[in-house]
Amino acid sequence: MVKKIPGCLQEYRAAAIATIILTGLKTLLEIIVPFLQADIIDRGIYGGDRSALVSTAWIMIGCVALALVFGLTASRTASAASGVARNMRTDMYNNIQDFSFANIDKFSSAGLVTRLTTDVMNIQNAFMMVIRVAVRAPLMIVFALIMAFAISPRIASMYLLLIPILGIALAGLILYAKRYFEKVFAQYDRLNQVVQENLSGIRVVKGFSREEYEKEKFQNTSTALYKIFKKAEGVMAYSSPVMQLVVYACLLLIYWVGAAMIVDSRSTVQNGEIIFDGVSFHYFRDKTGECIHNVSLVIPSGSTVGIIGATGAGKSSLVQLIPRLYDATAGKVLVGGVDVKDYKLDTIRNAVSMVLQKNLLFSGTIKENLRWGDENASDEELVRACRLAQADEFISQFPDGYDTYIEQGGTNVSGGQKQRLCIARALLKKPKILILDDSTSAVDTRTDALIRKAFREEIPDTTKLIIAQRITSVEDADFTIVLKDGRIDGVGNHAYLLEHNEIYRDIYTSQQQGGKANE
Repeated sequence: MVKKIPGCLQEYRAAAIATIILTGLKTLLEIIVPFLQADIIDRGIYGGDRSALVSTAWIMIGCVALALVFGLTASRTASAASGVARNMRTDMYNNIQDFSFANIDKFSSAGLVTRLTTDVMNIQNAFMMVIRVAVRAPLMIVFALIMAFAISPRIASMYLLLIPILGIALAGLILYAKRYFEKVFAQYDRLNQVVQENLSGIRVVKGFSREEYEKEKFQNTSTALYKIFKKAEGVMAYSSPVMQLVVYACLLLIYWVGAAMIVDSRSTVQNGEIIFDGVSFHYFRDKTGECIHNVSLVIPSGSTVGIIGATGAGKSSLVQLIPRLYDATAGKVLVGGVDVKDYKLDTIRNAVSMVLQKNLLFSGTIKENLRWGDENASDEELVRACRLAQADEFISQFPDGYDTYIEQGGTNVSGGQKQRLCIARALLKKPKILILDDSTSAVDTRTDALIRKAFREEIPDTTKLIIAQRITSVEDADFTIVLKDGRIDGVGNHAYLLEHNEIYRDIYTSQQQGGKANE
């Protein structure tokens, strides 16, 4: 009977196709609306972008209105398409008129009545479900999966894992219930036969006073139909708990994985990008005067950035906000796209290495001091870090090499040697961000240049911030920040700042003249 549906569509074919298309469009809009809501929350509410909030809200209203129109129109076209049942009954009735005697003997009149009424009604309901519900559900799955993978492939993959499980479970239930529904159709024939015989032979029934017998026969047939239906529906009733079980299992997995992803994203610094977003800062002992004023700046991951300025310009204060040695009193500092305040303190500080001008060495061997950066570092890693910091050469000259004992405070090594050991110790942390706070001031210019060359070649993915007094220490940086009284006075490379920034030019000129005088 199902195979005859396409031939019975006839004048309702366009309405059926329109219903499928309209249902698909409505489904797509229903998937888009949650994304628009998320955009309103992210950009409009939390982002404070009022224009984005208003424009997205209007788009969402338009989508909802269109979905409503498509849904109502689909309901009307689906109602028109239900006329397929009329054509089916007509074709079946006309076909019965042409039955041979063999077919007349084969099909009972009750069976034919069942097919013309109950069976056709079931086919009509199934057809209506197919062109609306059965179209909407697969499209909803497809569109939802596309959107889910666009947001997070890791979370969306859980749907692909659970969908086959749900499909197998439902298929098993349907196959198990199928045999009961087949009995249902046969029992419908029996019920219609009992009713037909009783009505056509009602005078005989009354003449022989067989009313009670006929009532009992109808009651038995109806009860049998009820019991078969009860078993079939009882089997199919498990479909809802199975679906709920799969859905809730999926939600629990999503919550678990999503929570783990949130924790991971907050417990791991992804890269060395630094963003100062309207940052101001004052020390709590001096709330009347800010030492950093409304600084906004983007430092790409892996770049080398110089920071220049007079004493008290705010250079050290600015970089100390990155590892949260202090917290900004206004604005936000972001590292790897995340506010530093959202990281665990250990996490952000392990991702940032700071080398100060007066960094300390502790009493113990050189190896023990270096392993403050990584207590599990191998001897090869210690040597590599020291070579990058230009410290390996002088360490090798000590009689005990890396086992040389350092006195308290590092009094038995020079200032330049101490700074290079501190740089090596910082490198062993394998930081995302390396901050040198005037930490090459005690080394000669040649060694300073070798250190910077090693940084460029050996740790290109590490973001390097170099606070310096000497222009030569930052002239090959990607760009240099010039600070004055806690504000950015200029940003650019060496050539740009020489031409456009008075402070930078004055420092450079004075240092050049000083260098010539020393010569």
